[in-house]
Amino acid sequence: MREWTRAFPAQLRSGFAAGRALEFRWPRGVDRSVVVGMGGSAIGADLLRSLTDAETDLLVQPVREPTLPRWVGPSTLAVAVSYSGDTWETLAAFDVAGRRGAPRVAVSSGGRLQQLARAEGVPHLMVPPGLQPRAALGSLLGGLLGLFDPAFPASNRDRLDRASKVLLMGADELGGAAGPPTRLAARIRGRLPWICSSEELAPVARRWATQIEENAKRLAHWDALPESLHNVLVAWDALTRREAERYFVVRLQGAGDDQALRDRFEYLSKLLAGRKVPVATVRFEASDRLERTLSAIQWGDYLSLALAELGGVDPFPVEAIQRMKHRLEKDHKSRNTIDDR
Repeated sequence: MREWTRAFPAQLRSGFAAGRALEFRWPRGVDRSVVVGMGGSAIGADLLRSLTDAETDLLVQPVREPTLPRWVGPSTLAVAVSYSGDTWETLAAFDVAGRRGAPRVAVSSGGRLQQLARAEGVPHLMVPPGLQPRAALGSLLGGLLGLFDPAFPASNRDRLDRASKVLLMGADELGGAAGPPTRLAARIRGRLPWICSSEELAPVARRWATQIEENAKRLAHWDALPESLHNVLVAWDALTRREAERYFVVRLQGAGDDQALRDRFEYLSKLLAGRKVPVATVRFEASDRLERTLSAIQWGDYLSLALAELGGVDPFPVEAIQRMKHRLEKDHKSRNTIDDR
């Protein structure tokens, strides 16, 4: 997992090149898109949207279910992302998009999705096989950035190259035995990490939480300000001293945070301090939004591995997910058999 984490910058560059090289012409008149995926195959859509919302006129809607919004049709680009190519929710949505006449693109390392794309003449972006889906984010996100590159005012090629170099230069420090993620993991220890951020970095906060859940095999939570100040703040305020011992809040601060947002973070931090909830702030000061996002992703991935090592668990297997898929597949086949009769 550490080797794959270190390969993140290289994955981004190769994925971007593959996305740009795909034989696909952006449909005329299309100004919105759905990107369907689940789990590790879905987070790339969230990260893509954080960029397209800020820098383009294109609407990108991530979808994490087998059904699609009613507005999806011929004027909507539908991108189906399944690392394995066999995620049933993504396959179902891919079929729905086709029946509604939406232009489609498929992204996978093979599987049924690749077969369907070939059979139906749908462009297919191939990503390298043999990885855990969460470890293929560089290829998946890079591929999406390449595919959606024409929607941006200027190509992202150069800025992605610059960001990748920064990530590679920082990998030794972040992945080291005494690096910042390892030190933060030692502070968190057995507490439940509560990751909070601005809306800009909300997809990153989500990634941090899911990486901790899968790699470190422990619960985590993510939240975004200013929204959480209108709900969860009440619960933090009512927290007892004993309950406070369960939590550790990690604040992701980006250079894009304005003063109003920083003031709200400060208010929350003071409230948490009064409840004896420890708070750590991790800052990402890059001026470029893409570099800031990618740097934060890399930081969180190394934190999840440091927590796994601290807890003495193997970050690689996700047997609970495999058991769930196996059981639901059996149930699905059983129901189909009954229906056929």
